[in-house]
Amino acid sequence: DTDTDAGADTDPDTDADPGTDTDADTDAGTDADADTDTHTDTDADADTDADPGTDTDADTGTDADTDAPHKGESAHSPAIPPTRGTIRVQPDALVAAINRTTRRKGPTMPRSHRWTMLALLALPTMMLAMTLQAQSGARGQDGADGDARTPRSSFLAEGLTTLYAHDPIARALSFSDGRYGAMIQDHEVRNRNSDIDFGGYVAGAFSVGIEGGREGAIVDLGHADTLGERYGFRETVGGGQGYASIRFVEGDLHIRSNGRATQPLKEAAGLTQCRRNASAATRMGHVYLIRLIDRHDESFELVAKFMVVEHRDGESATLRWQQLR
Repeated sequence: DTDTDAGADTDPDTDADPGTDTDADTDAGTDADADTDTHTDTDADADTDADPGTDTDADTGTDADTDAPHKGESAHSPAIPPTRGTIRVQPDALVAAINRTTRRKGPTMPRSHRWTMLALLALPTMMLAMTLQAQSGARGQDGADGDARTPRSSFLAEGLTTLYAHDPIARALSFSDGRYGAMIQDHEVRNRNSDIDFGGYVAGAFSVGIEGGREGAIVDLGHADTLGERYGFRETVGGGQGYASIRFVEGDLHIRSNGRATQPLKEAAGLTQCRRNASAATRMGHVYLIRLIDRHDESFELVAKFMVVEHRDGESATLRWQQLR
């Protein structure tokens, strides 16, 4: 070869072997020529010829040889464009470039599978939101006309429930959860939690203290429209301000006074006399107070208020009610 030491192998000459060594030589990576030069070319080709000289031709990667791939290099790596001029390429840098070129991404998930995974991940959140929404607007049991619910601001239940004197299930009410007091179980009518009964013990009357060791007291406060006159506050159109204002203040039952002030509810003294099967007549528009205690559990006490908003004599009574304690 007449390669020059300047580093650019122009290969214009013909090697001593029958084949002609060019940039696109087709040898198997090892030239069979019998070159006797002992100098080292400065070509950018990383291939090593079989001649005594380390002839690094400038055709980097364009040969069709079958040299074994370098460490980290794929046997199917795409060809590297030839380096022009006298730029020296280190073998490690070349391997790194090949690795970057031939890097393959892992298997990708089909789009339909990705949507399925997203839906599965979102399902628990959706179910939780639906549960919370159902609880916040939960009504009483089926057929109770009830919007019996636990307000977000407290744990005291309230609602609107119709009691039916001739229905073995719907004639009693639980102020604790707003559901009817009886139930059908094992083909029998059984008591569940009956705080008040309509028409079952006394025709056309409410009865309390009717189950187990419970004793009760019930007080009729009179018609809702008369509360303002007796306690000196002004009722608004549609009424109900007196009923709504009844609550515990520092351990005692109070009712509305002027403005937002309250005053003790005098009739509440009647709640101290609890007994079995205490009753009071059902009257349209009247406001009532009840109190329950348990002979077997001194810690138990339930106090509630209700107003009769509809009454069909001997048939049904609709109550607007709220648990106070």
